[in-house]
Amino acid sequence: MASTIRRTLANCLNTASQIPTILAATFSQREGAMSEALSLQFIEHATAMQTGAHDVACPLCGPDRKSTHNRVRRVLRVFIKPDGFVTYTCARCGADGYFLPDGKREVRKPHNSPSMSIVTPDHDAKQRKKARFLWSRSVPAEATVMRYLQQSRGYGGEIPSTIRFLPGRYGHHPAMITAFGMAEEVECGRYEIPPGNVQGVHLTLLKEDGSGKAGTDRDKLMVGPSKGFPIMLAPPNDGQGLILSEGIENGLSAHEATGLGLWVAGSAGRLGSLAASVPSFIESVTIVADDDPSGRKGARALAFALTARNIEVLSTAPIDEEEAAA
Repeated sequence: MASTIRRTLANCLNTASQIPTILAATFSQREGAMSEALSLQFIEHATAMQTGAHDVACPLCGPDRKSTHNRVRRVLRVFIKPDGFVTYTCARCGADGYFLPDGKREVRKPHNSPSMSIVTPDHDAKQRKKARFLWSRSVPAEATVMRYLQQSRGYGGEIPSTIRFLPGRYGHHPAMITAFGMAEEVECGRYEIPPGNVQGVHLTLLKEDGSGKAGTDRDKLMVGPSKGFPIMLAPPNDGQGLILSEGIENGLSAHEATGLGLWVAGSAGRLGSLAASVPSFIESVTIVADDDPSGRKGARALAFALTARNIEVLSTAPIDEEEAAA
């Protein structure tokens, strides 16, 4: 994995000048066609409009996945209230929105738009409290997390101190846990996050022995109102270089290969929202995203925002000129 990331990063240096040309390419044109897939009719079919929470496959990002397992993975959480009010959010691509019961009128929330909210301040506070409780139960990364990253994912570097282990209990799987929020560099090359700065947590559910992910319908979970906050794993290097990665594991491989600092979004849909958190002293950002439509879209949104701030941008997400022009 590390060698693949290293080759990809090298190729990025030759294509970095192309990044600005694709910044406004696909957002509005592709969004309309994709959003039609997530209709009220789809939700009625998937949930039978039964009151409560439902986890279903996402019709937006699921069809783009390479494996059948990932295409049908239940990453879209739908919640139906007794009065017929419906909310939905995807843990993978970041799609979210709601339907009103009055005439079943659909109202969508644009991706990466913090100005609209479908949750109350009380709900945010409860979720943040839950996230901080989970973080308080975590312990330094031990054999389970180390085996997952080193043997299952091929990572051979040091485990960042902001990657921790959450023991399983009451039938819940153990997990690798990281926190969304602004961490502090307590010593050269090492972050710590004050408990009061934790805005949310990211969980990767693991097998008991750490030989891989747990194999549930949703092995990766996010808790807390954390969009726009990074998972800070490694401080920028002496050259003020920083990796912003869609996911933790690929980000670690890129960090190991380059020595650059590492912040993680948690999902492709959150990449664009990280731009505002990047300090002005950062000179160059390398974006690491999956080679799929949601990854490329997230990388473009982030590249657009960073370029507007005159920050140099490199990206491992391939530039598909035909897709950009579609």
